[in-house]
Amino acid sequence: MKLNNYKIGIDIGNSSTKINLNLEKTLAINNDQLLTNEISPDKLLKGQLQTYDEFLVSISSVNDEQKTKEISQKIINALPSANVKTTLWDSKTILEISGLVNASQLYHFGTDRALRIYYLNKLERGSAKISCGCGSAFTVEVVQNGYLIESCILPGLTMQLESLHQKTAKLPLILAEQILDELASTALFSTNYSIINGVIKSYTAIIERLLLEYKPNQLILSGGYAPLLKSFFANNRLISATRSLESEVLIQLL
Repeated sequence: MKLNNYKIGIDIGNSSTKINLNLEKTLAINNDQLLTNEISPDKLLKGQLQTYDEFLVSISSVNDEQKTKEISQKIINALPSANVKTTLWDSKTILEISGLVNASQLYHFGTDRALRIYYLNKLERGSAKISCGCGSAFTVEVVQNGYLIESCILPGLTMQLESLHQKTAKLPLILAEQILDELASTALFSTNYSIINGVIKSYTAIIERLLLEYKPNQLILSGGYAPLLKSFFANNRLISATRSLESEVLIQLL
């Protein structure tokens, strides 16, 4: 017997797209690879979804209209049914239905931030709740009793590493896949270690300050390097990490 209403959340970021499959599994695909068919969403999706005949697809994007259309259509074309209903969310709509009191002041926010704010504001009232987006940018949203009370944006981990290389004559380019190996190195005073250690501690210092200032009962890290930052707070139960909060919220919106 075929099942209906299989829900898919597509969160299109600056460099990668997260595809949440009915809150059961999340796929992360590099945008450039997806668009050039180096990774085929057909192979990733179709085999898992043959038993379903209707798909509800919830989409958000921080990219321009054309790139958003190209990426989402590639994924939709991989679905084994013509019965696909799509919803493309904008920040204004997400914030309006979040119930945030000062939502009208935030319509310029990106959809990724709007989705995290929606999530925070649906939690129980009282203590502050904090989200940190750990992607192309490192962003902070602090919500308490229906209001956004703090907001920060600074360059993300990869952007900082690339900038240090580009703006200096001799500092090396450190790739994301080198980070864990460099941190585990016994050469504590190597240039690579010092760069990575300094950039990461700029984030952990912000997180520590947020915990001290707002005393939240929850701080959630979301994005590609969220688990890495969480590892520096392994014993702090207030802090959780996920790579896919935004795509999960997209499914909740349906």
